[in-house]
Amino acid sequence: MVCHFNQCPKHKFECRVPGCGANRFVRILPWFRLKPRRLNEFNSQILFQRQV
Repeated sequence: MVCHFNQCPKHKFECRVPGCGANRFVRILPWFRLKPRRLNEFNSQILFQRQV
């Protein structure tokens, strides 16, 4: 999730999640856990493909 603050870290309540600010402007949600097994061709869609 992209952070909507104009600087990183902003030192607000939302920025206190462990790991927030490690990658600039990527917001860490404490309740979200990525489950890689759910990322498959049946429930995923490519939104952008970079031309090389």
